[in-house]
Amino acid sequence: MIGQWDWFGASNSRPDLEADHPVPRAWHTTNPEFPLGLGIDVKAALRHVLPMFDQPRPAGKAAMPLFADLSQRATAALATAALAAAALAAAALNGRAGPGPTS
Repeated sequence: MIGQWDWFGASNSRPDLEADHPVPRAWHTTNPEFPLGLGIDVKAALRHVLPMFDQPRPAGKAAMPLFADLSQRATAALATAALAAAALAAAALNGRAGPGPTS
């Protein structure tokens, strides 16, 4: 389930998979009081969506293009590299703790 105008959710989703239920005229928020009626009324959406689970669904795994989750993989790689660099920097600083050599 995703709001029809939810570009936050769409930017974090795979483009090759369609949403089971795009909520019409809705944005990213689940606050039904959001201005201009852009919030998702969760109770109403669930009343519509839950019966879908009783219907048969196609078996098998969706084919995934190579580029489909490239942004998520790139973000994970950058985060992993940043954490490793921070750990190395902390270890280097801890190794040099205290006064330096005197001559």
